[in-house]
Amino acid sequence: MFNDAPFILSALASRLHTDPNGLGSFWTSLALDGQARAYQEIVGALVQRGFTLAQIQAWDEGASFERDMALYYALNASDRADLAGASLNRFKQLAGVAVFIGGVFTEPGLVAPGQVMTGRIGRGTEFGPRGAFYEPRDCRFRDILDP
Repeated sequence: MFNDAPFILSALASRLHTDPNGLGSFWTSLALDGQARAYQEIVGALVQRGFTLAQIQAWDEGASFERDMALYYALNASDRADLAGASLNRFKQLAGVAVFIGGVFTEPGLVAPGQVMTGRIGRGTEFGPRGAFYEPRDCRFRDILDP
């Protein structure tokens, strides 16, 4: 995770205009659950875009996204959803946010899911020895395919 638990609890206490030591187990539980959910949401979204876990963990904005999303989850899970403003809802931003690591724009380190990294997958048409298209055949089925 990007932030430690006391930081998330302090941010929640600030939103609630109370002392972090007086939050109690109800708010502590909501805040820590929200933090775990926020982290998983961030990792899931950025991995789908092709970023490695190492890149995600080094992301400059990771801590602020996690804080805002954790507070959003915690406040919406309580009776204080009125304090979870639109500025805390950063889920849609994950789909296209620029990732900077150490102030440097970073491209995804992985190929996005569903794309081929190298080579060819499956069977298809290919160029034959004379330049014509043909469909490759598996030689194990020669007697079935070529009677």
